[in-house]
Amino acid sequence: MYAPASLCTPNATNPVQSICTGFDWEADNVTNPSITPENIAQRAQIFVDICKMRSSYYHNKLLLPFGNDFRFQDADIEFTNMDMLMNYINNNQSYGVQIRYSTAIEYFDAVMKNSSVPEPSLAAEDTNGTFPVLGVSDYLPYTLCYASDWVNYTTCANFWTGYFTSYPELKRYTRERDQLLRVGELTYSIARASARNVTIPNWDKMFDRINILREASAVLNHHDAITGTAKTDVRADYVNMLSNGTVATEKSIEDAMGFLLATTRPVHVSTSSKALFEGLDGSSTSSITLVNPLAWSRDEVVKIPCPREDVVVYDATGALVLSQVLLDISGGDARTWHLYFQAEVPALGYATYYLRTASSSLEHTLRTVSVPEKVRGQQDMFLENDQVRLRFVSSPGNVFTLAGMTNKLEGQDFEVTQQLLTYPGLVDDMYRFRPAAPASPYVPEMGQTYFATGPLVQEVTVVYSANVSQTFRLYVSGSTPTQAYFEVEHHAAVAEAREMISRYAVSNITNLGRAYTDNGMEMRTRTRRVYFNDTATWSMISGQYYPVVTTASIRDEPTSASGAGPQFTIFTKQPMGGSSQEDGSLEVMLQRRGTFKHWSLNETLNDTSTAHVSCRVMLASKKLSENVRPQTSLEFNNPLYPVYGYPQNGTVRDVSRGIVSTYSSLSKMFPPNVHLLSMKALAPDSPYTILRLQHIYAQGQDQILSQSVSLQMDTYMQKFNLTNPYETSLTGTISLQEDTSRELTSWNVRLDPLQMRTYIVALDPI
Repeated sequence: MYAPASLCTPNATNPVQSICTGFDWEADNVTNPSITPENIAQRAQIFVDICKMRSSYYHNKLLLPFGNDFRFQDADIEFTNMDMLMNYINNNQSYGVQIRYSTAIEYFDAVMKNSSVPEPSLAAEDTNGTFPVLGVSDYLPYTLCYASDWVNYTTCANFWTGYFTSYPELKRYTRERDQLLRVGELTYSIARASARNVTIPNWDKMFDRINILREASAVLNHHDAITGTAKTDVRADYVNMLSNGTVATEKSIEDAMGFLLATTRPVHVSTSSKALFEGLDGSSTSSITLVNPLAWSRDEVVKIPCPREDVVVYDATGALVLSQVLLDISGGDARTWHLYFQAEVPALGYATYYLRTASSSLEHTLRTVSVPEKVRGQQDMFLENDQVRLRFVSSPGNVFTLAGMTNKLEGQDFEVTQQLLTYPGLVDDMYRFRPAAPASPYVPEMGQTYFATGPLVQEVTVVYSANVSQTFRLYVSGSTPTQAYFEVEHHAAVAEAREMISRYAVSNITNLGRAYTDNGMEMRTRTRRVYFNDTATWSMISGQYYPVVTTASIRDEPTSASGAGPQFTIFTKQPMGGSSQEDGSLEVMLQRRGTFKHWSLNETLNDTSTAHVSCRVMLASKKLSENVRPQTSLEFNNPLYPVYGYPQNGTVRDVSRGIVSTYSSLSKMFPPNVHLLSMKALAPDSPYTILRLQHIYAQGQDQILSQSVSLQMDTYMQKFNLTNPYETSLTGTISLQEDTSRELTSWNVRLDPLQMRTYIVALDPI
């Protein structure tokens, strides 16, 4: 905790509210009086009493932070008071206390050198260790106890679980910018270390452009940024920073890909899909280059904005590729066409496909135009591919809802339902989630259901109102277990004092009060419980909410040990809140809007935007689910990135001669349990690059993939000249080996489950 030292005593006249005094000098001067010659003796004694009390709990080396959230905006106040207090105590030996300014490293060094302190223990149950490990739990959910809450509601539980979802459009945009930044870093690093017989780009300028988004992305990871807990003007500034970084990084990607695609001269490409169709006619060909930011090859259906229906797709060999143009009606009046086709892209590389207008009978045969049709009857509808079958039934309000799923890979039928519901808000703000009652079904204002089918994609779109809809999507092509999922795209907006959720209920699952959500690296067990003996409705609901970074799941616990029992998993493309409110159910919060004015922001949570939330949903055995979960999540959050080539006169063969259509920067793809977390150039005038490798499976998660793995890195990166690799701290700032100049003979990396390791290596063209 970084709260400043304070001391509270009972209040005889008001037992609910204690009397406190402290040293937060930029706060109110009554509770936290400034140090003066008149009060310094009294204030010093209080501070010494706090030190000695805390020392009795731990040891005689204490870390006492000064300041607080939003503090040191007037640093002179803090340092003037600290200097006076420290000098007075240090010069008065009767206190037996010495105070000095320190860093965290100096503090831990002092603790370790103290002979009275036991050696650190790594055992969570060893309470004698200096630095005990927390174990399987964490600090979530946060809660505060305000006296006003006790007075108003006879409960002081105040769960800060709303910020997991607050301002979801900001969260989505931030995640998408992180994806873009990864593509920018990779394409820059690979291009700079590759040899091409063309004009070399301005590496310095490209590096500086990417750095704009680097800095913006770093700012957005602040605890009052990505959380949606900043003022309106500040959030607008965050979006502006990300937008500026986007424009700059897209320009760098265009330059890098123009260099990588080139054979004799740089290729003119764009990150805007408009480039595909500017002048495209029967005599010209345009191109789509799909960049794969992962170190595994990909074979999947891609989706491209497409303003016209008469296009066909070719691969780099000149062969026609099956394609489908589908009208997207989920956005209300803003209806758009999208082009879908199956693409194969090598690991950490790219593949180019070509677009032409359809003219021959064969071209018309291998393209399909799909227009969703309004469903008018009440007969059950189905979406089906080789792995999954979904059943939808007619429901009140002229809408269809999910009612069942068959996992065809494993031969299992499930009664699974999905509903949109809303919680009525009580005193909700950016931080706090306090519903007045349990969630109730969202009532359609203008219910309509549409069905679309085709050779690649099938969809059911349910429209509830002008700004609330959801589209269920199945990809027909493909037969691998990693594609045994369906996708749901939500458009969600809410009235004041409402939270909208998507809730699934699976009759085959008894999860015994347990759910699992990830923290960005590993899954954490979330057990339904009562906090502080507080069984108030709002506390029982909000106290069970946890952050979902990319994944949430429930499983049938009685059959969990064998791995044969079912597991229901939701993959997300943005952080949000999730919960299992009762056995067999799992929900994620899509959008929220509150009327309570938070004291520190002096604003309400007046989010009138329509949130666009995408999820992948998988229902399979625990064994299969855990086998594919890490890769499925990474592929969902790192989509193939399209770069578009302008139309050129000529056939596919004519246009493809001028570019390197397919390329992989790896000699072979990484093992399925190893993720290339980072590939980032350190500076524009240096060949040194940061490589971070991550084992993405936990111990015991999978019988094979959870084992330790060793990579002979020089065998994976034979397309570069590798020199002087050395290991560093995760940040890349501290070397973990003495000799950083050794010549490369054999570079072997061993990774244990969930381990991350960082290396710096010089990458040069061969």
